[in-house]
Amino acid sequence: MSKPAARTTPRAPRATPSPVVTSAPADAAELVEDAEDAEPAQPTGLVTLSYPIERKSGKTVATLSLRVPLARELATYDMFDLINGDVDSIIDLVPRIADPFIHASEVEKLRWIDLSQCSTTVIEFFLVDSDKLPSTDPLTINLIHPLQTEAGPVESITLREPDSGAIRGLKLPELANCRIGSMLTLLPRIALAKLKPAEVGTLHPVDLYRLGKVIAGFFLTAEQRAERDQRMQMALSMS
Repeated sequence: MSKPAARTTPRAPRATPSPVVTSAPADAAELVEDAEDAEPAQPTGLVTLSYPIERKSGKTVATLSLRVPLARELATYDMFDLINGDVDSIIDLVPRIADPFIHASEVEKLRWIDLSQCSTTVIEFFLVDSDKLPSTDPLTINLIHPLQTEAGPVESITLREPDSGAIRGLKLPELANCRIGSMLTLLPRIALAKLKPAEVGTLHPVDLYRLGKVIAGFFLTAEQRAERDQRMQMALSMS
């Protein structure tokens, strides 16, 4: 007697996998802001070292490309120290903006002629083209590099003279000497346009310099302003 044929159950057709749809994270806007805050491509100044850096690995660094720092990266510096070529400030700043990366200990071993080139490049970030786009209003600065804000590009910033409330938490000597961190705190408080601290933190050094002259002027006598301007002209002529 033959065995009955095995009973087979038809197989269901294989389901085609649905494409995986990844929903945008709840903080997508923050990710966009983070992407915008990522270090943007900045113009650079090329420094050719007269005495190349010799590394233990055997590699030699003959040139340094110094990128233009954003204002927020300069918060711990006095602007006039950088413009006047303060050695400590330049030695501290160069490793932060140099490509290839170099250690502070390597900067300290640079010959004076090479450190001077680095200093001149930093000075130029602040002073080159600083006389462009003059304004008839001494409290209005026409920005050479428009500021990108949520409301759109800002091409000029008008400041009001600060009252005591605007400078709460700040130190007068730091404002007079243009400590950049203090300036970035004060700017949104006295700008007629609504600006966020994160937005003013992206100012280009040349616009920061021009705004800084106005801010420092609020806290200096006419004689002190004249002396400061003379020093700035000397720095510009040497750059």
